[in-house]
Amino acid sequence: MWGNAQLDIIDMDSLSFQSNVFERINNKPLGDVLQSALIWDDFVYLVVNNSGKVIKLNSKTLKLINSQAGLGSPRYLLPVGNRLWLTDLYSSKISILDSGTLQKLAEIPASGWTETMVQWNSLVAVASYRKGVYLFNTDGTAAAQPILRGDSTSKFLTVDSYNRLWVASTGGAGFSSLKRFDSPYSVNPTVSIVPPAAISQVISNKKGDTLYLAVGNTIWSLPVSATRMEDAILLADGFKQLYGLNLSKDGKYLLIADANDYVSNGKVFVFDLQSKTTLKTFETGVNPNGFLSY
Repeated sequence: MWGNAQLDIIDMDSLSFQSNVFERINNKPLGDVLQSALIWDDFVYLVVNNSGKVIKLNSKTLKLINSQAGLGSPRYLLPVGNRLWLTDLYSSKISILDSGTLQKLAEIPASGWTETMVQWNSLVAVASYRKGVYLFNTDGTAAAQPILRGDSTSKFLTVDSYNRLWVASTGGAGFSSLKRFDSPYSVNPTVSIVPPAAISQVISNKKGDTLYLAVGNTIWSLPVSATRMEDAILLADGFKQLYGLNLSKDGKYLLIADANDYVSNGKVFVFDLQSKTTLKTFETGVNPNGFLSY
């Protein structure tokens, strides 16, 4: 609630860093809690949670094109057709936005807190923080099998190279899990992996054959053939408070966000996957929590 969200930029070619670029370019503050970001059709979309707004930027200049406020407590965006779906913390609804104007066109009922989304086969999978995963048709109607039985606190979704859905629970209810669903008609998971600490992020490489997990304050790689945590390989540890994880566009580097103590400036590490070493460390604003690579 400090209104101090900021957008920083790392040039991956030169490994140089620019701080608070949105405010410097657009001469206005970003708002409160930059929750997530999306690049689509040469535009960057920013979701600002406590400010209840979505912002559209030119992807090359990062100049503001337009924004839409009054969107509740928004979390994550997903392009579906020519529209944007937007999850929400409190409203028990998914909003459908016009990608140009960002105006709300419709709402889809979805009980409780909703988080990340992915397109899976011809469906849209939506992580539910209370129920597991909702499945919808792209027109917003419920799928034939509307719910997959994941754990509470389900947050992160990714689809692997075998077109299987992985669902990560972050452990807000006292535990964390990583579950694999092989089909939209599989109500129960085929694989369930319990990590030694809470998961704070799960991503997949471009091939979809390896998952990268932030577990507690450690980073692990996990082949999608894995059926237990013992199949994972520890890549890095020693962080204070892991809070975000992503891959560079070329897949060579892991970008790792450490929130430190949640009130002072955090850090971002550029981790080389080949040498398994940290190449660069940058100081960011408070609570760095995510990356958009393009």
